[in-house]
Amino acid sequence: MGLAGRHPFNSSSVKLFQDSFRWLALTGNPQTGEKVDKDLAAIYLQITRTPESESEALFGQTIKPASLPQGNWTFNGGAFGIHRFSDKMVTLKAYNSNVWSSEIYYADNRYGRYQSHGAVQVLPYGSQKEIGFTQDGWDWNRNPGTTTIHLPLAELDSPNPHTLMLRGDQPFSGHSSLAGKYGMFAFKFDAPSMPKFDSSFTARKTALETENRLVLLGSNISNSTTKYPTETTLFQHGITDKAHALWVNGERITAFPYQRTLGEGDWLIDGHGTGYLLTAGAKGEVRRQHQVSANNKTRKPTEADISVAWLSHGKKPQDAEYEYLMVLEATPGSMQQLANDYRAGKKPYEVLRKDNVAHIVRDNVTQTIGYTAFSAVTPADGVVKNIPQPAIIMTQSRGDKELIVSGVTPDLNMTRTTAATPVPISVTLNGQWQASAPNPQVSVRTAGGTTELTFSSYFGIPQEITLKQQP
Repeated sequence: MGLAGRHPFNSSSVKLFQDSFRWLALTGNPQTGEKVDKDLAAIYLQITRTPESESEALFGQTIKPASLPQGNWTFNGGAFGIHRFSDKMVTLKAYNSNVWSSEIYYADNRYGRYQSHGAVQVLPYGSQKEIGFTQDGWDWNRNPGTTTIHLPLAELDSPNPHTLMLRGDQPFSGHSSLAGKYGMFAFKFDAPSMPKFDSSFTARKTALETENRLVLLGSNISNSTTKYPTETTLFQHGITDKAHALWVNGERITAFPYQRTLGEGDWLIDGHGTGYLLTAGAKGEVRRQHQVSANNKTRKPTEADISVAWLSHGKKPQDAEYEYLMVLEATPGSMQQLANDYRAGKKPYEVLRKDNVAHIVRDNVTQTIGYTAFSAVTPADGVVKNIPQPAIIMTQSRGDKELIVSGVTPDLNMTRTTAATPVPISVTLNGQWQASAPNPQVSVRTAGGTTELTFSSYFGIPQEITLKQQP
């Protein structure tokens, strides 16, 4: 939804322009000189679900349909990242002073304020309608992953009768990637001062993405709103044949209506097979309920049966926080094992710091550490000794003597009248390291038992380098 612009529930399917891939494939590959671009042809076959046996009739040769993409990508020109595992796509969306939060017009997206409030939405492969992503009954306060003040629709409706394309006051919010597999998402939120907004509303939100796991952290969640509660939504989807039952602590839930309060160590699985293990901070609420809402364009009432879960921060929170683990392709058995391990003190991750200065978290399975420095920070643990400016740094240890490091700032370093220019990002590592292979966008300098890396961060594109420890 965070990428949907003014039409939050229009289809995102590339099938709308699927024939373009075929015609482009038939124009050939200018790099290889081949008459057919096999990559584009394979994508066309995958999109249209055309079998390999029919490819020769279309392209004059046998081509195997492409597999679904797997891995992690950063798009800081839009303040978002993509993480893909199996047939699931996770979109992580923020906004900043360069990228607006949402597009709101006179008769479009009237309740779209929270589209980019640190959204983390898991989209299974297939029809949006069949998996319950339609606007009927949709609670516009509860977009997945977002931290929001839960307002009546009249209060949530845009304060501007016509266009509102809200930007933040600072440029730091976005995403980074490492090795094409792992990611770190960061949202530094300070609310604007304008009608219908609580200008005291702040939050710091991050997510570390590794394989089928995401560690989601929130801190410094504060506002002065005493009338309505503040929440972080885990998921929301319509109840359909393909998105029906929930699992809660080993129990399959089909009852309707249904409600339950969850605490630390509890787990649930939504109707898409995504698991959630609550590990610290806020209590959770889960519902299967009938919801009445409004159309985002006409404001006319809509309604539907919905499954939804959220973390409750209460009214007027002061430095509230949360921590939970999201698991793609979860099963009741895998979630119960994670819960048992958690209660026994064996977490698959470790939070090393979580405050308004930095969020630092380590995935124990892949030995990947994500450092979000909201401001300059000197970490107490790990190979990173100092990050002297806002940045997202990621590291992965590969044995005792090899390390891969990526660095970026989501700050595009541009204005409405000046083009983006590179931003130098400095990182000091403990120990003496040298590059295994050079990257012209990363300089490496050793001195006094430490190593200083300087990344050239252009347009929010992460740069990375593989290092080996000096003998």
